[in-house]
Amino acid sequence: MRRSLLGTFWEDMTSSRRFSSSGEHSPLLRKESAMQRKIDLLPFIVEALGGNKYIYKDIDNLYQTDKYRFYQAAKSHELYTHQIVSEGGLLQEEYCKKALGILLCAGDEAVSEGLLGIFYKGWTYAYLFVRNHSEIDLTNFLKNAVRKAGGIDKVSDEWLNSQMFMVFFLAATMGKTVVQNRGRMDLQEILEARWHHYVDSPLRISINPENAEKIKQLKTALFGQFGKITNYIEMYGRLTNRAETIAFLFDFENLSFPALIDNIKLTEKDIDEILISYIVRNNSIDIKAASEYLCDAIYVKYMIKAYKETKQRYFENNKETLFVKLDGLEKELKISSAESTAFENAFKQSEKEKSLLQKEVERLNAELKKERRNRQELIGLREFLFSLDQKEEYREDEPFDLEELKTIKAVVVGGHERWQTQMKELLPSFIFIHPDNKSFDLRLLHNIPVVFIYVNYLNHAIYYRTMKAIEGTETKIYYINQKNINIVLNDIYRIKLKNESRE
Repeated sequence: MRRSLLGTFWEDMTSSRRFSSSGEHSPLLRKESAMQRKIDLLPFIVEALGGNKYIYKDIDNLYQTDKYRFYQAAKSHELYTHQIVSEGGLLQEEYCKKALGILLCAGDEAVSEGLLGIFYKGWTYAYLFVRNHSEIDLTNFLKNAVRKAGGIDKVSDEWLNSQMFMVFFLAATMGKTVVQNRGRMDLQEILEARWHHYVDSPLRISINPENAEKIKQLKTALFGQFGKITNYIEMYGRLTNRAETIAFLFDFENLSFPALIDNIKLTEKDIDEILISYIVRNNSIDIKAASEYLCDAIYVKYMIKAYKETKQRYFENNKETLFVKLDGLEKELKISSAESTAFENAFKQSEKEKSLLQKEVERLNAELKKERRNRQELIGLREFLFSLDQKEEYREDEPFDLEELKTIKAVVVGGHERWQTQMKELLPSFIFIHPDNKSFDLRLLHNIPVVFIYVNYLNHAIYYRTMKAIEGTETKIYYINQKNINIVLNDIYRIKLKNESRE
């Protein structure tokens, strides 16, 4: 198979050395002269691709061509969870990870050609500059690039670094010589300094013994005047005016700050980090100013932690993380499709084989219907699992509007007979299907907006009969597993309110 320039270069690079998060074996840290040291380009290529929003659609298109292989390659690589990939926004991290998988598979001709197209679109001038010059002068390139962009005041440091790096990378890809001058040395120093930052000192400040003493003194002064403040509740109690001023920003977006950070807890270390960030930028300490900074920074600290938690949950549950699980099913479907083709060819030769083929097609159609039904169940199951993960302790006397519940049109499938009897008395508008009634009238489920499945006492045959009956409808499925009548009624009430809010 013919190899592209990128494919050959990338295969050579990835086979001869491997990225090292410890830095011990990283090419960035080799003890050679500044002009001879080799730079591990992979982290910076990943970062550049993930940070260029103009090529996201192109990355998506290429990623979809072999998404399972790209995902598995990225997931198993140490860069996947490295700070250089995860320190940006959620969208940037997603595309860094997609780019990582693509780059690791760039030894394939089709992948490398697709990447070259992405490089051309994302860094057009850099690509053309390298293609049209036999020797690459980084200083000359940067002057021209800045001029074309409208001047130095029109571009950011990130843009400059990205342009210089891509020229350097494309020159290596196309086998072009990079002139040994100040521009190349500057680029090398920038890349080395950045990587040393991740390896040696990922934080710009730290809480050393000297800083710890300063924090202790500031805490004594602050807490002595305003009382101890270590979380948002204490903040509202002691810095109410300042705290409510910031809270207005959440009101404008129809958000509740306490609700947003409900599961987020600040530690003593978090408070110390807030205070040291104030101390390092203020030679003299103003207690009032420090208290206002603490209040504002507590908001910021909570939101940073909430955002990190959101990112973690996203990458645990987004569609990319399901690729591996779905891979086996898709392969089985491809095998089944191949078998169907074989049966179709055999059909022309034998009526007996035609019968076998028809049976196979029916089996496949049944499996496909089952998968569609499974997708319908997935929404209800996912919310049920999440409710188990975040279950609140409800008191039996927790208030709910029973009269309002009586207006709901719904079906309950399963549950002990005595439990169903008690529920019927409270919810006369509900339809209850006995757990042993395997031949219940399917018309009971017609035009029913909500079906509740009682999972603790349920015949499997009735469950599958129910799922088949509502297949293709807009009926929502919810799962309940509590014997306590009040808890069940409360859950049903909360589900009703949630559906109304979505409408």
